[in-house]
Amino acid sequence: MDGMELVADAKAPAETAAEFAPARAAGIDNARAGGYVSTRQARGSCTQVQGMLYAAVISGTLPLVLLMHHVAFNLPYQVLDLMVGVLAYFSLQDLRLTAAWDIRLRGGNGTALLLTWAKLMAGVALFGLATGYRSYFSLHVLLIWSVAAPMALLLVASQLRLAVAKVHASGKARRAVLVFANERSRQFAERLQQTRSHEVLGYFEDRDPSRVGDVLGSWQRLGTTADLADYVHRNRVDVVFISLPAKDSERAVSVARSLGDTTASVYFIPEFTLGTVQARPTEVASMPALEVMETPFYGADGIVKRVFDIVFSLFALTLLALPMLAIAAAVRLTSPGPALFLQKRYGLNGREFRVFKFRTMYTADSADRSREMVQASRQDSRVTPLGRFLRKTSLDELPQFINVLIGDMSVVGPRPHTVAHNEHYRSQVQGYMSRHKVKPGITGLAQVNGLRGETATVDAMDARIRYDIEYIRNWSVATDLEIVLKTAFVFLRDKNAY
Repeated sequence: MDGMELVADAKAPAETAAEFAPARAAGIDNARAGGYVSTRQARGSCTQVQGMLYAAVISGTLPLVLLMHHVAFNLPYQVLDLMVGVLAYFSLQDLRLTAAWDIRLRGGNGTALLLTWAKLMAGVALFGLATGYRSYFSLHVLLIWSVAAPMALLLVASQLRLAVAKVHASGKARRAVLVFANERSRQFAERLQQTRSHEVLGYFEDRDPSRVGDVLGSWQRLGTTADLADYVHRNRVDVVFISLPAKDSERAVSVARSLGDTTASVYFIPEFTLGTVQARPTEVASMPALEVMETPFYGADGIVKRVFDIVFSLFALTLLALPMLAIAAAVRLTSPGPALFLQKRYGLNGREFRVFKFRTMYTADSADRSREMVQASRQDSRVTPLGRFLRKTSLDELPQFINVLIGDMSVVGPRPHTVAHNEHYRSQVQGYMSRHKVKPGITGLAQVNGLRGETATVDAMDARIRYDIEYIRNWSVATDLEIVLKTAFVFLRDKNAY
């Protein structure tokens, strides 16, 4: 989402008309016949569906917990499940499932949900103690349920956000027009054409064609802004995109207000970008804002990511314990020096940590700090024969599951570069340090797209950074699983590994 929705009230003063509300992931974005559509009113239209989803997830979690603990789902548990499901329906239906789950801010969606769920559980506990029904239930099962239910809701919410985005991307193209011709509107029109989400009919511009040039040459000029409202009416235009510099915001508001008697959605397209970084609308403390760069793991999503990392790394270390011991012994026996090689890397928020790897180079070269900037290349004399095999198959990276377990790294994320490489490229590649908004990973989106191994040029590093930023902006549990599955196949046939 590159735009920010502007919904103007034709009867409101200019200050009110200038309000900007983020476009809703659920598609509630219509300017209703000249009236201002508030966030609260938009959410109210789907509260019943949300309440049913919350109730279904919570009620469905208890039978699964009982099944895992070999406890019968008998009448007392059925009554409890139904009672809590009904309470959840009424108490949680105002919380939008597809909103970001921020558990750090007092007014965040995740905070409200966790507080409401805690009150429900406290109420259930007090009811059980007061009536004596506590003896019908397993305290262990109830404690597990009290943790599993919000975690299940979090997973469902994250997948719903993806599903909503895919539905909108695959739906019928919306008829759209652009207002004002400039470089930003051209970029936006090209993006819309690529995604096929909108059919761009043309653009409106008040300036003389000689002043505009051919910046939007492939799209038809439909008239001036005075013709806009009538054209939108006659041609059933769904969306109007207004692109003007921030200094001309009053003009943009004026154009939006002229559309007050139409049902078209109206978006204001920010003029600025920061290289690979694109601003997108969001909410902070229930107020609209433009997000330029943010970690996807701020709040409850960070808990999901950490749980995934712990479970996966424990499983991997258990499964690979004997092979890792064998590799360590082989490294020690085939060349002098330690089995493990520790090297400083930049991690989350640019903090240094020591990454674990099986040693693949001769000890003298490994200790040569003056050559830290020299990446391994084909036929590199510093690499041992065994090390060449370990690097080719990525077996030298296996000890990094220890880094994942202790919290320095994630299973999936941008690959950590040496400190020297970070200092060298951070001033040459725009947005380079944005990759440190998340923990570095054992594998990543860039690696499964062929950008593994030596980055000898600025262009090569820039291509890798673009994938890293794409991962940060579009993270999901499904993305992590997809990257993990692709990694084994890609690494085995990757010709860039040496």
